[in-house]
Amino acid sequence: MDENTQAKFAEKIKELLNMAKKKKNVLEYQEISDFFADMPLEEEQMEKVLEYLDQNNVDVLRITDDDDVDDEEIIKVHSKNKPLSDEVSPKILARRTPGFTPADIENLLNEAALITGRRQH
Repeated sequence: MDENTQAKFAEKIKELLNMAKKKKNVLEYQEISDFFADMPLEEEQMEKVLEYLDQNNVDVLRITDDDDVDDEEIIKVHSKNKPLSDEVSPKILARRTPGFTPADIENLLNEAALITGRRQH
């Protein structure tokens, strides 16, 4: 990469991080790929982007055509700081919440955490 391209790359990374902050530090892999459409990245560069995002606590979802897998990944992201009982399976929860948006899943997990907190006191 020449100096001009490096500067543009660094600026794009800052923009991407700002975009992630507006989305509660969660981005889809495809969003990142689309974001760099004007500046196609080689695999090594994409790995650096993903590593940088990880270092800045941005979760990257790799979305597939399988809705249950998508929802399972979303459940894992939104339950990251919420301890789940061994009886709770993100995979089964994903199957039992068809049609839920990522926001619906986040709200469900937040409500479950609140109810659990009340029961423990």
